[in-house]
Amino acid sequence: MKPAINPNKIVVFTGAGISVSSGLEAFRDSDLRSVGQHEQLASPHAWNRRRKEVIEYYNWRRECAGKAQPTPAHLAIARLEQKYEVVVITQNVDDLHERAGSRDVIHLHGELRKVRCCGQHALVSDIGISPQYLGDTCPDGHELRPHVVWFGEQIMHYSETGRHFKTAAKVLVIGTSLQVDPAAKLPKKGRYRAEKLIVNPHFDVADRPYSYRIIHKEADSIVPDIVAAWLEGQRWDYGLGRA
Repeated sequence: MKPAINPNKIVVFTGAGISVSSGLEAFRDSDLRSVGQHEQLASPHAWNRRRKEVIEYYNWRRECAGKAQPTPAHLAIARLEQKYEVVVITQNVDDLHERAGSRDVIHLHGELRKVRCCGQHALVSDIGISPQYLGDTCPDGHELRPHVVWFGEQIMHYSETGRHFKTAAKVLVIGTSLQVDPAAKLPKKGRYRAEKLIVNPHFDVADRPYSYRIIHKEADSIVPDIVAAWLEGQRWDYGLGRA
């Protein structure tokens, strides 16, 4: 039996597209240096063979993320908590949702602000925007690594996030192409009777999960309006605005 839908629950699922205006777009998409480095360094193999370079790369990304600012879309999502139980599920490793004010944020791919122990217990520590140094260890003496998901590793919290989708009355997907599994499968767990929207100016309608409405707009231009409608207790009609 499927779990009951919570009429007061919203799940917001975000990808890199929500941060276009944050100052992070350079290392997400257009900066060739970062794209090339990510392909070469974001793997357990690189950690084993090029550890110093991996640490320096993530120090740079942590510094970039620390300078970035939450966007109007991030801030609007946080306002939903004025009325609703909101769970933000993000593929992003920055902390922009938290800094915007969202209190329940689940990171599928880890967090730049954190490092974890390479030992058996995988203890996680928050280092903020401080750099990590080669040879840093946790209390049990094992070396620390960035707390991010690398190529070939499993995403975090998959079962937990799937349960959130199944119980949400509203689902808002922002800034992701839904092309990379297994994260791309999560929105498909949203219930038929839920109000479900995808905001992405480049989204291919052919890839639309069942019963989702597609809004081909940038997040900053439309998410605040969707949030305003929902806070007023209205459904959103992507063609007409508020229904």
